Amino acid sequence: MQIARDLAGYSLGRADLLRRAMGKKSKAIMEEERKSFIHGLKDETGQYIVQGALRLGMEKTEAEEIFNLMAKFAEYGFNKGHATAYALISYQTAYLKANYPLEFIAALLSSVIGSSDKISFYVQEARGSGIDVLPPDVQYSFADFTIEKNSIRFGMGAIRNVGIHVLEKIIEERNKGLFESFYDFIVRIDSKVINKRVMESLIKAGAFQSLCSRAQAFRVLDQALELAQNRQKDRQSGQMSLFDLDSNFEEELILPDIQEIPSNDILKMEKEFLGIYLSGHPLDGVVERINKIVDSNVLTCLESQMEKKVILAGIITSYKQNITKKGEMMASFYLEDLSGTIEVLIFPRVFPEVVNLGNDDIVVIKGRYYINEDEKKIFAESITPIDKYKDQRREQSGRVKKKLFIKLMVEEKELINKIFNILKKYSGENSVLFYIEETKQLFDAGRKYYVNDSALLENELIVLLGNNNVKWKK
Repeated sequence: MQIARDLAGYSLGRADLLRRAMGKKSKAIMEEERKSFIHGLKDETGQYIVQGALRLGMEKTEAEEIFNLMAKFAEYGFNKGHATAYALISYQTAYLKANYPLEFIAALLSSVIGSSDKISFYVQEARGSGIDVLPPDVQYSFADFTIEKNSIRFGMGAIRNVGIHVLEKIIEERNKGLFESFYDFIVRIDSKVINKRVMESLIKAGAFQSLCSRAQAFRVLDQALELAQNRQKDRQSGQMSLFDLDSNFEEELILPDIQEIPSNDILKMEKEFLGIYLSGHPLDGVVERINKIVDSNVLTCLESQMEKKVILAGIITSYKQNITKKGEMMASFYLEDLSGTIEVLIFPRVFPEVVNLGNDDIVVIKGRYYINEDEKKIFAESITPIDKYKDQRREQSGRVKKKLFIKLMVEEKELINKIFNILKKYSGENSVLFYIEETKQLFDAGRKYYVNDSALLENELIVLLGNNNVKWKK
């Protein structure tokens, strides 16, 4: 920005626009800025609002060279102050994560409470670290995520249709004493605050599980709301009733002894009202198969800055069909795996493969990861239901087995246990051997820890051990 001001006569505001254009790597805007930087820019009246480097005494070749250097730096450049600040923050957060994992994850989840994708990712991160994430509950939850013994309690602020005003009233009333029953909750919270829509959201999110099941709550909801409204009206009018004399008398509101809602329907409710699958995941039963097929996951794609071909697997959500200008059918949907969600585009050539597919189907996608400014999508080249998918890579390689060599400097039990936990997730037909640098010993991990040749497995081990300590050999 200072270069643009001093050498080309930019104002502070216009120099900031140049900085943004460089950051976004917009070729069209950058070309316009190049002209302004070198030759200047006039307004509607013909007055120069940017003088330009040539008018301020520079040679054209010098101006072009300097602009090119700035554009090159914008591809990736940190000044020392910026790098130092980030290094300090990285150290501080790493320390907190290592020494206060519960507090760290709870704060992290609360910081992204408006983003279901990020909540989903951090919940998986917590569980991977051995931390349970408990469902929201009117008896124990607050607006943010909080620590409860050795677990984290889901924040009610993440529940759809439940505003902060409602949460404040629930917590204020709960501070006077825990709710004794589902009906006690409705009676104690003003009906002007808790309406049927809010109640349904809380029920579907599982926030009454400590008081009753979802099925029981839905069965008596209308009756409970009506009885509670009548009782609140009586209180406001100053009338005394038998119910005020006996706090345990529940005005004939009896919870029926009925079966809970099916688990698949509960998962759908959680997804709709919490933004994530909390009590389970539709992919839980096929995780091992997915790990043997894919070469990447959604989160890796979203964090990547390089377009590439990928094989992903996950569940279809938000499926919709469209008609192109040529009158051909195409479709789009969001693919969700355990790491996140990404949009998938299906062009007319591939559309016949998705005609019989829809929401909640689990599929394998081969396609190209595409980046356009802030948009990141998958252009599908083939889509196959997972139960019909044949891994061509394995068919082509036949029964040729490989060996995975893991090098460790010393035989450290805690580190080896972490490695074993990773290996268990990728069971297959390839043996794993450990080489201990200190003692020059080589030993086989055993049949229990045979793995498949998944790129995800290799990536996990490289993150833990470093690139030079993980090698495949035939």
